[in-house]
Amino acid sequence: VSTQSTWDSIMEKEESTGLFSMLGNSWSDERYPQEGINNVTVLEYFSLSPFYELNSINDKYSLHTIPSTEGRNYKGTEYDLFASYPEMEMYIIVRRYRESSAMAKDQAFYCVIQKLVFQCPYISLFLRRKMKGIVSNLD
Repeated sequence: VSTQSTWDSIMEKEESTGLFSMLGNSWSDERYPQEGINNVTVLEYFSLSPFYELNSINDKYSLHTIPSTEGRNYKGTEYDLFASYPEMEMYIIVRRYRESSAMAKDQAFYCVIQKLVFQCPYISLFLRRKMKGIVSNLD
């Protein structure tokens, strides 16, 4: 497994989710065959990354501790394929916190492009940094 990031970079806590952001970090596994990533296997590949929470609802599915038909009734973190562009070898994965079968809140988005996994930046974080730069230039 090769990591292509600066793991000692400062992690920022995103105010809206309370999660630590891993923006600026990326990961890939060169041993995983490129032709092996598709709509069916991208979540399996993503589960190998440091972005994946090991006690997620998805993990409980794969360990068969909960039937897949009951997964939406559990509380906790789940991952799902949000968008797929196989012709560009690009997949977007969403991390959600499930409160109930009818309520889940998106927490983060991750992009897989040609086996490189990274967290997508939050628009609020981007705008906040730009505003800080503008305000500091006014002083």
